[in-house]
Amino acid sequence: MAASPPRFSIMPIRPSDHVRIADVAGDLVLLDLRQDDYLALSSCHAGPVFAALEGKDHDPADPILQELLENRLVQMAAEPWEQADSIHVLPLPEPARSNSLYKGWMLLAFALSVLLTLASYYRSTKALASQAFSCGYRSEFSPERMAGIVRWFESLRIFIPRTGRCLVQSLLLLHFLRLLRIPSELVFGVRTHPFEAHCWVEWNSRVLNDSVDHVCWYTVIARF
Repeated sequence: MAASPPRFSIMPIRPSDHVRIADVAGDLVLLDLRQDDYLALSSCHAGPVFAALEGKDHDPADPILQELLENRLVQMAAEPWEQADSIHVLPLPEPARSNSLYKGWMLLAFALSVLLTLASYYRSTKALASQAFSCGYRSEFSPERMAGIVRWFESLRIFIPRTGRCLVQSLLLLHFLRLLRIPSELVFGVRTHPFEAHCWVEWNSRVLNDSVDHVCWYTVIARF
């Protein structure tokens, strides 16, 4: 008796609420915010998962797809998944001359940001990025002025031990800016072969604590 033809489905899936995913040149990378962990699938194994994410014909019995569903990393959805468009980032210009009027606010914000970073480092990424406090600082200013604030921040950060790692440095800068009521984003990027994860802070599509040439090597997987 002839074997039954394989069954195919076009029912799409999407990442679960606590999961972020990225297509890295055909490789699939998942960031599990609950477990604070990454899972990477090479392009030779990720095809059925991508097909399901995009709402295309796929084998619902694919073992990798089934494992992702069983572990609740993905779930059934009504609409196909769409990866967010990459944002073209810009470097900061040369800093403008600093205004001593705001240095008192910035010094207080820096001290508080150190405490917040120490208190929140071991919490989940989503909880870390959602914290925000304000000190009544205006957020409308030029890129040159932002460059001056970042340079001033770095002049203080070097005196705090173990703040050179990308996550600690970015969290410290994120807290510092949000205490000053400056809207900013904590950005996570990934690359494969070999796998590597990185994070940095952006303001108005400008990279604050890294170089544009470096972050362009990564595919953005999450923003907070």
